[in-house]
Amino acid sequence: MKVNRIIASIMAVCVMGCGVPYVNTVPENNSVITAGAVDEADYTEGTYEQLTYKNYGDYIEISDCDESATEVVIPTEIDGVPVTRIGEYAFHDCISLTSVEIPHSVTIIGRFAFYLCNDLKSIEIPDSIISIEAFAFVDCSSLKSIEIPDSITSIGYRAFAGCSSLTSIEIPDSLTNIGGEAFIETLWLEEKQKENPLVVVNNVLIDGKTCMGDIVIPDSVTSIGECAFSDCISLTSVKIPDNVTSIGEYAFSDCSNLISVEIPDSVTSIESDIFSGCSGLTSIEIPDSITNIEYSAFQKCSSLTSIEIPDSVISMQNQAFYRCKSLTSITILNPECYIYDYNSTISNGYNENKGGFYFDGTIYGYENSTAQAYAEKYNRKFVSLGEAPEKDTITGDINGDNKVSIADAVLLQSYILGGQELTEEKFKRADLTGDGFVDSFDMVLLRRMIIENNK
Repeated sequence: MKVNRIIASIMAVCVMGCGVPYVNTVPENNSVITAGAVDEADYTEGTYEQLTYKNYGDYIEISDCDESATEVVIPTEIDGVPVTRIGEYAFHDCISLTSVEIPHSVTIIGRFAFYLCNDLKSIEIPDSIISIEAFAFVDCSSLKSIEIPDSITSIGYRAFAGCSSLTSIEIPDSLTNIGGEAFIETLWLEEKQKENPLVVVNNVLIDGKTCMGDIVIPDSVTSIGECAFSDCISLTSVKIPDNVTSIGEYAFSDCSNLISVEIPDSVTSIESDIFSGCSGLTSIEIPDSITNIEYSAFQKCSSLTSIEIPDSVISMQNQAFYRCKSLTSITILNPECYIYDYNSTISNGYNENKGGFYFDGTIYGYENSTAQAYAEKYNRKFVSLGEAPEKDTITGDINGDNKVSIADAVLLQSYILGGQELTEEKFKRADLTGDGFVDSFDMVLLRRMIIENNK
């Protein structure tokens, strides 16, 4: 078993990139969910030539390799059990490794699998592989070319980052799930940036870090990838076309001179840390299409002075407006908007003399709203907009976003299983049978409604 892997992984995250962690945030039950990790299960460990493996009974994962190995052929099966995964750190720091033959039984290449394999010049990825996880080939400095097969559905964060000799990458037309900074610090990306500072692959804008001034994203772009513009300090404004439906996490993080952004109605969610550290951002208009404002979305937007949250927004997550030191006015128009229950969610900064996280501005909202409840709980100044206007109730629209969808089914299931409370209004919307109870009978009716709506 190789040593210092935890240190190596921490260093890889610390020294590279836009801050996207390779481990998800800790949920409320304090258990850590690791992206791409194999489910905990009993296994037996064994060796095959220069390889160490874990046998889970119905599949085998390659978990380690002798650091002196130069050429490795991974078997299709061991003792009749198929080899389906190359595990985390399996070949990490095999500095003499020049070639690896991967069989068609393998479907996953795990995180950091070939990290720091400095002599690895080429590798053939079989069309059985469906996922290349985060940091899989990071700092393979001798790797010159890579062909990604049609079978690949996703490439993880910084999967090929630091492959400084990589000049040729063949990407299939079907691949659109490309992790943030997947090809940063490669010759391939540098050449693409010279051709056009907006690097677009399969209609996904994966990199705009070399952009300057005011940018208009072309209409052909349908998605802006995570970290696409992060740390682009020369960027001053961005116009996003109506064809864009998603903007990835950290997309504009630490663009300190970004003053204005136009978000089209086609976008439905403001993801984690999209604008965090955009200290020059003074105002932004959030369209009615937005339903969620995720974790740290506007963190440390120190020049942001006022913002209006439309009534379409049903959820504001932790630290959404964390340490926005110039924010003096925030208007929340959805009286039932979920506001993460913590002092820093809406804050100008931290000061022990002010009781910790403080907010010197004003929260505007309706009477008896979640905005008022948040303001009163955390000693924020609150100005009432009066009674909330009545909205037409759509049967089955539990979350109040004016449509019946899978999101409502998830909310209903969570309530039935005891993991989610419902307000009185949401309870009425969820009681499809009209019997005064919310249970599995309502779930059956809701599923039928969703199926009918999607026909």
